[in-house]
Amino acid sequence: MLCKGLMLSASLGLALVSTAPARADICFEYNSGGGVGYAVGAKVPAANTCERVTVVFSAYGAVATGSICTSPGGFPTLVYQYSLSACTPPYFESATCHVELNIGTQDLPSQPTGSQRSSCSGVSTHMPPGQYAPMSGFSNADALKAWNCTFDPNALVGHFHTCHDFFGASPRTGPTPQYPGQKSD
Repeated sequence: MLCKGLMLSASLGLALVSTAPARADICFEYNSGGGVGYAVGAKVPAANTCERVTVVFSAYGAVATGSICTSPGGFPTLVYQYSLSACTPPYFESATCHVELNIGTQDLPSQPTGSQRSSCSGVSTHMPPGQYAPMSGFSNADALKAWNCTFDPNALVGHFHTCHDFFGASPRTGPTPQYPGQKSD
């Protein structure tokens, strides 16, 4: 009897381990390019609450930080506010986006869908190293998709470089950035 009990306990233990849910992540992707951004460990917060997120973009090694919040009720919406900085290529972007959640589950889909509604407004700039560049505004509808996903760390292999490696310069060299109206040293 002890053998049967141990076997049953071992079987149940294996079943529990093998059915443990994978760590939840949220993926973001603009249909204009830039690759998939992984908000590792993020999940849709409860209604009318916010969570901080860090989003890693696999295509060019950029990192965005920001928040995701949910609407208090009515039409279920995920609000995603972020600031993104990349050095390969040199780029900065900050925006606030509203992404439609599933009305029945108050959650994101399990894969990107063409029917998901979204709207984003923000600013961005491309700037050469050590230089100033003006910001330009953007606003788009239905360009951002968000879904529940599982982060694959292999997606990032070979994509991260340091800024100085990309530009062929050693660290801490190059001209001091000059801004409009700033006096030269």
